[in-house]
Amino acid sequence: MAEDKEPQLKALVVAPESGDRDPLEEFLTQNGFEVFCRDSRLRSFQLLTITQVDVVIVAGDVADASSIEFCRDLRGDAGFQTLPLLIIDEDDDAGSACVEALEAGADDFIDAPFIPSVLMARIKRFLKKKSKTGASSSLSVQISGGELPGVLTFLEAETKTGRLNIKSGEKTAVICLKEGRLANGKAPNCEGLDAIVEALCWPTSHVTFEETEIAEEEISFSMETTGTIMNCVFEVDEFAEARGAMPDQNAMLVPGDNKLPPDVQELQKKVFEMAVTGNSIDTITHNPNLSERRATMALHRLFEDGHLKATNPPFHDYTNRCYDQYKKSGGVLASRLTEVNEALSNVKFPLPELPPKLTLSSVDWMTPAPKILITGDDPDHVSILVRSLADIATVLSNRKPPTHTAHKGVKVTRLYVDERLILDLLVLPPVFGKHVLGALDECLIDCCGTIILGSAQTGKAIRENMLILRQLRQRFQGVYCCIAPQVANRHEKYEFRMDCENCGYMLSVDMAQQGAMGECPICNETLTIPDSLDHLAHKLSLPDDVPIVQVQPASHKHCRDLLVFMIGSIVKACNPPEQAPAEVEAAQPQAGPASEVRERATPSQREEYIAALPTQADETLPNNLDVLDTILATETTKSPTADPLDAIIDTDEEEFDIDDFIAKVQGVSKG
Repeated sequence: MAEDKEPQLKALVVAPESGDRDPLEEFLTQNGFEVFCRDSRLRSFQLLTITQVDVVIVAGDVADASSIEFCRDLRGDAGFQTLPLLIIDEDDDAGSACVEALEAGADDFIDAPFIPSVLMARIKRFLKKKSKTGASSSLSVQISGGELPGVLTFLEAETKTGRLNIKSGEKTAVICLKEGRLANGKAPNCEGLDAIVEALCWPTSHVTFEETEIAEEEISFSMETTGTIMNCVFEVDEFAEARGAMPDQNAMLVPGDNKLPPDVQELQKKVFEMAVTGNSIDTITHNPNLSERRATMALHRLFEDGHLKATNPPFHDYTNRCYDQYKKSGGVLASRLTEVNEALSNVKFPLPELPPKLTLSSVDWMTPAPKILITGDDPDHVSILVRSLADIATVLSNRKPPTHTAHKGVKVTRLYVDERLILDLLVLPPVFGKHVLGALDECLIDCCGTIILGSAQTGKAIRENMLILRQLRQRFQGVYCCIAPQVANRHEKYEFRMDCENCGYMLSVDMAQQGAMGECPICNETLTIPDSLDHLAHKLSLPDDVPIVQVQPASHKHCRDLLVFMIGSIVKACNPPEQAPAEVEAAQPQAGPASEVRERATPSQREEYIAALPTQADETLPNNLDVLDTILATETTKSPTADPLDAIIDTDEEEFDIDDFIAKVQGVSKG
């Protein structure tokens, strides 16, 4: 009978460059290890979340953390406190790097360049030491939250001593047991019994049990497991009930009728401050510095006590609110912006070469001017857009647009379209700190429109952009436009960043490959590359009447078209119809040059087109939806005033000729 082979040992090598990783990888592979190499803290932790390794070797600083920071972060995670960790780095004569590494939690420090035989001897020593302590994984299984009590009951019946590691996404909890009795618990932002309740609330998790001795300092209590877990389940049920009673996740949160008392708990005070400064329920409950359960319970209590109340989502009734925003100054603003659009329409491309010396005369910043607010998650992309718009204004006025700092973190660039037409670009930082929030009301005086650049569509970037949108919507209810900017990388491709839906790894995907199938390099799961416009709309929870467009910030023509598009939307909102419809599409400029800006095709555009088609089936009619997509999603759309589809549908002929209609639609699809 063949003997069972011992499982292959696994090692994670964390190093910045292949030159540092390759020798280690080759040496460890030759010694029987399966080796994983990662070049960042983020990718390393993503791997450790889904793969168990026997040793971690850090060979130098990586892009998002130094070796010491990596060590502290690893030891700060309850699930990795006993994982062998070695640091290989250069040291000085005083051994300061070694001392710092050991104080940060490393098991050993090896001076670079390392001696292979010494490195292997130390790795084997740590693995042997771990084996002698009796540490072994006797249980490893994926479970739902409702199954965790059964796992703990099983360990109680077997009178096990060790640590139950519970991982759910990026969250880790550790429950210590001593001879089957609960001894302690640790989870993000909580410990003791509170940590055990927290772990019981997680919907799914991967649990592993490590049989090992529990040090006396790790034991906080000794409680019978089954009875204690049953008491904890009551708190889990309360959490589930509170979560089910939460308002719409996108609702705006405002102070309630009852003022918050000064002696309220610190957690409730913190949650209240987050709520009234624009954070959504989802952002509050998933804040990395708060326990989801405790934050949810605090919110629930604030709602019940009347300290908070929920109102409509930020973009509820978007179009009618736009009309209301411009009621007072609509006529004057519309007239002035129409002149600006006429001037922009006369710009010829490519722009002429700018003169080496430009006039920079004195500026009267007290003179009021309409403001276009611009912000986004990537300040570099915002700067490129502002520079392109400044170049256009320079050509029109032959003077350099002046810039000044209005408040800390807030800059204003004044565009002179001619001697009397002025437009201000108000640039805000990607995150609104206290200084910006305090000055926001003043900054928004004379604001007529807002442009948001969503350069990245990762979880972090979406949360930041969502918060900015909510904070702005508390103060300005006018026209908004979101942009998925196309900025070329070093390979001349337009990419955007997003998270893998399975493991959370940050991916860079090609905008041109929408609909193509790919594979995540971390979890190897298949994924479909989304359309950047639709993906951004979904992640920001934007309704169909809020425009989202693709723009190349470095292209002067793209930027001019964006500004014409934006101003046209504002002008239309300044002149509402007698009875505003419930849903009106974002206004296209009524006059102006052919636009190169691509906008998403909204469901209402699709429905209007389909409604105008003949009801009689005809096999000669091309695929209507394909024709619509060709018309609406083309990279170089035609002028709204000369749309061929409108010319077909809005015919004044009294008799409708089906054959003539089909021929015209086919002509549009071919053209």
